[in-house]
Amino acid sequence: MGDTSSIGGDWLSAKEMKIGDKIKVLVTGEGELSPETDDFAASWTLDVKYNTAPMKMRLNTKNVTAIRNKYGKDSKDWVGKELEFMVYMTNFQNKLGFQLVG
Repeated sequence: MGDTSSIGGDWLSAKEMKIGDKIKVLVTGEGELSPETDDFAASWTLDVKYNTAPMKMRLNTKNVTAIRNKYGKDSKDWVGKELEFMVYMTNFQNKLGFQLVG
């Protein structure tokens, strides 16, 4: 997979990873809702740490629902939690994305 500490600049991105790759991130800040754009459906933005690098991660509704079911509806309760994701092909513009595992 190579050096992934700077994938996507300040944003954690799956585009340079392979389908099936698994990653772990540490939630370092509360989430916020991001509006829909031409490139992204409406999503949550979450501050995370990946390979010791602070980054932002975009989460779809399915991932946010899974995290809420596990840790509660308030994203401040997610801070300090480690999340594991798998890279998969999304139905939205056939792009690579992250799916929560576990």
